[in-house]
Amino acid sequence: MSAERFSDSTHREEVAVDTTRIPTCPRCRSRVQALAHFCGSCGLVLPSPGESGVPGQIADPRAAQVPDGFAKCADAADLYFKWESAWGDSPMLGTEPLAIQVFNRGYGLAEVELMIRVFDRSDVIMVETQRSIGVLKRGKVTTVELHSFELERPVGRVEVGLVSAEFDRSQA
Repeated sequence: MSAERFSDSTHREEVAVDTTRIPTCPRCRSRVQALAHFCGSCGLVLPSPGESGVPGQIADPRAAQVPDGFAKCADAADLYFKWESAWGDSPMLGTEPLAIQVFNRGYGLAEVELMIRVFDRSDVIMVETQRSIGVLKRGKVTTVELHSFELERPVGRVEVGLVSAEFDRSQA
């Protein structure tokens, strides 16, 4: 697409305008200024050139306080997790169901896909599974449970990583 630019009343110059590169907010999809640091519509901190604009990987500057005992999820700016027996507190047998609590201190997310790796006490991967969370609102904890039949041996440690997510547009 092109536009005319007038340098004076008698001279016209054709200028190419690339409308495919108009920046948009990755959260609310509003148009934003090329050098903007925040979206004027929803307030999202816009990624700098070279930074990820992927939902879940953009840190919220107004992030909520992380509760005690939570560890950072891999590949996520503001997701944290902790694990315990689904029956509460520390695992007694090590093979009872696990409750993995995921805390979102940042922007609300939807369609969250997590990779969960469970290691036995010899640090051998026992379970590697993806789990979905529909909506993960800012400042909230959601629990994902692993059933006892998935755990062959006592659990030594757990890792949680973000695979993918979308912004929760209802919070935009």
